[in-house]
This record gives sequence, C-alpha cells and structure tokens, in this order.
Amino acid sequence: MRNGREVKKQIKETEMDVYNETEFDHVAGDDTACISTGERAVKNRLAKLSEKYPSECVCVAQNRDGSVYYRIPWRWLSIRPPKQMNLTDAQKAERAERLRQARTL
Repeated sequence: MRNGREVKKQIKETEMDVYNETEFDHVAGDDTACISTGERAVKNRLAKLSEKYPSECVCVAQNRDGSVYYRIPWRWLSIRPPKQMNLTDAQKAERAERLRQARTL
C-alpha cells in the first residue's frame, strides 16, 4: 500500500505529461520573469534563446518529468492577439498555389 506522499509524487510527475502546460511568473517591480514549461515547442525556443543570449535567458532547472524552468528578462514577454487577415478569394488561391509549389520542391 502506498502512502499519500507517493501518490502525490506520482500525480505530479505525470501531470506535465498529460497537460504539457506553460506557466509564466513575474513579481511586480522585478526585471525578470520565469517560465516553466513541458511543451516541446516552447522548450526548443527557450533553448535557442539561451544559446543566443546566455546572460539573459538562463535555464534554472531541468526537471525529471521533462519540463524546464527558465529565467528571462521581463521586457521579453508580451501578449498580443494574432493578426487578422482578410484575404480575397484571389489572394487565397495565389497563396495556396505558392504553398503547393513549395511542397513539391
């Protein structure tokens, strides 16, 4: 029989696999923010930024569940909606054709 700690530990270790979440932490007035993520795309992007800017993007921890924890400058974070593109049918057809041609190269 497992005790409560073992069950909680098992749940915590599998949560990141199930949710693949990304969390941002910032304290008002601080110049840095922290990112904890298990998402592959975010992890790859942070790793590349860390190589390019090693003094600003610092990997603080790599966890057993595969998630990572980075410290970055607060000014790097922004929240913005996606661009809205109102294309005509001709523009859509042109872009579709370019995409088809690019895929056949």
